[in-house]
Amino acid sequence: MPDLSADCWRGRWCREVRDSNDDGWREYDDAVPIVATTLQLLAEHGPLGPV
Repeated sequence: MPDLSADCWRGRWCREVRDSNDDGWREYDDAVPIVATTLQLLAEHGPLGPV
């Protein structure tokens, strides 16, 4: 089910072929950032801990 919203948060894949190197990156210009954690991790590590 999370794949249904992937277009909103994944970002657009861009790539540049240069010197036989196929590098790429994601652009998040039109994406909605989603960060999630559990209440247990938040209580244990605080708001700056791992998510």
